[in-house]
Amino acid sequence: MATRKQTPDVLGAVLGDPTPAIEAPAPTKTTTPPKRTRTRKSSTRKSSARTPSPQQWQYVVITFYDYGGWKPRFQDGKELSGWKSLPDMPDYIKLLGEDGWELVGTSNGRRREIIAYFKRPKKGS
Repeated sequence: MATRKQTPDVLGAVLGDPTPAIEAPAPTKTTTPPKRTRTRKSSTRKSSARTPSPQQWQYVVITFYDYGGWKPRFQDGKELSGWKSLPDMPDYIKLLGEDGWELVGTSNGRRREIIAYFKRPKKGS
């Protein structure tokens, strides 16, 4: 543990404290940091193999409407035909999951709407 720096009792000297003030220790000599030596970087050759391209994604937006249960009504802004007879939200999300779609977020739409955002890896990339 480092020793605590002793400081003179200036306040005691001003107020006339009879105990003598502690003298500050003499400053110590600072050492200079060691010099850095440069090291030669080894040359790196680029691999002839192509680096893989980043993952490409497909996205779909499904708008669920409250109609005797949350039914998928719109897909990417287009109304689904026969949407009133489609499965409720949990079952529809399961169907999308079986097809590779992953639910990544939801938000509130207008009154009685929930918007769900899905993504999946693009095929062929």
